Amino acid sequence: MKEKLTSEARPRANLDLREWLRQVDEIDELKLIEEVDWNLEIGALTEMFCLQSKSTPCLLFDQIKGHPAGMRLVTNTLGSLQRTALTLKMPPPKSHTELVKSWREASKGRPLLPMNVVTDGAVMENVCRGADVDITKFPAPVWHEDDGGRYLGTGSLVVTR
Repeated sequence: MKEKLTSEARPRANLDLREWLRQVDEIDELKLIEEVDWNLEIGALTEMFCLQSKSTPCLLFDQIKGHPAGMRLVTNTLGSLQRTALTLKMPPPKSHTELVKSWREASKGRPLLPMNVVTDGAVMENVCRGADVDITKFPAPVWHEDDGGRYLGTGSLVVTR
């Protein structure tokens, strides 16, 4: 990643993903991986980084085989205490327990945010309708060897027991 945010730019009400990634890069927890294959390689790299340490870097994949540069995929978004705190707009905690206690206290009596309907902005940059809808244009990976096909998760969380 190239540009860094100043500390004055951090506390914004609502982050979009691009701004969040810039902030993750600023705290040196973003790893850019280029020229990667969607077929098993993204899944293997994601798992490899998860197994290496307790604080997994956020992985940003670009130049994915069969997709144009800039059609990126991000994994391990909440793989560290610092990124989880950043996402929750909280100070970096010393432990998981401290983060949970702080979040419980901070969220007591917190009102729900009202819905904000917009007609323009980043959320409207890429809109497809009708016959133009094609989910195969996204770089959905085959995560594991025995998967039935490509799987596109959006902020997904999997718990296996």
